[in-house]
Amino acid sequence: MKLLHPYWLVPAIALLILAICVRRPANASDWRKVLAPGVWNFLHNDLITLKTLSWILISAALVALALSSPSTRKSDENSFQHATGWIAVADVSRSMTLDDVAPSRFTAMRDALAGLTRTAGARPVSLVIYAGDAFLVVPPVFDKTLLQEHIALLDYGIIKHDGSNLTRALSLATSVIDDSSFIRARVFVLSDGGGLGNSANAAARHLAASGHQVDMLLFGTPTGDIKTAIDKQAATALAKSGAGQLLSANRLGEINLESLQLKSDTDATQNADVLALYWQNQSHWILLLLLPVGLSWFRQRL
Repeated sequence: MKLLHPYWLVPAIALLILAICVRRPANASDWRKVLAPGVWNFLHNDLITLKTLSWILISAALVALALSSPSTRKSDENSFQHATGWIAVADVSRSMTLDDVAPSRFTAMRDALAGLTRTAGARPVSLVIYAGDAFLVVPPVFDKTLLQEHIALLDYGIIKHDGSNLTRALSLATSVIDDSSFIRARVFVLSDGGGLGNSANAAARHLAASGHQVDMLLFGTPTGDIKTAIDKQAATALAKSGAGQLLSANRLGEINLESLQLKSDTDATQNADVLALYWQNQSHWILLLLLPVGLSWFRQRL
């Protein structure tokens, strides 16, 4: 047994104590000393008796106890479901071959991907690649060895179509999330900023509105040739649209993955949708106790 919302115990106990105090025998003069004149007149005029008031307080206490959501662990096989997962979206376009970070943007991206798989821990990880089109390379898996093997093979030319269709990649990531029934997913875009724009931002906002998160891992330098320099402002806009973080690689291609805020993933496992997967609410049994309370109340009124 577990209380999913234990803070409701506070008003439940307070109402029960108040109900006991109201039912405690006392003569009229004692109540006249304690109650305000307006309250005393209201009760004294028989609009509501103290005994009736106590039943109302007991009923309210039961409702508060039900709102604490006492639950038991589900034992059926359908309750086992992976609530969270990570999806890496890797840019394999021509611009990733540039060497403004050592030894190249591609190498730095592969190293970051390998680091993400280790940081994911027990979470399932999926790999999507994109250039002019987007493809699912690895569906959500726990086997990090399989991911490492595919990461090592990433290079320019594995997708025939040139370009950077990030919007298509984010759309594919959304399909992966839906097919995997993730309640919360983190999508990591590993790119030099290719494909950033209004449509990609709109796709990121859609994911964020669905309860997911889009993070941007940026490779490249903002200085140099205008055709090859990264647009950090556009990358920031994507991360903001996806309610995520922006992490930039230094000139050695290193990204500090320790700065990833993983607390949001932990908090996600405590939301109502996730808890409903593993716990069955038993509040209805407490609410059934209101029936005899209500019958006693009506009996006294009659």
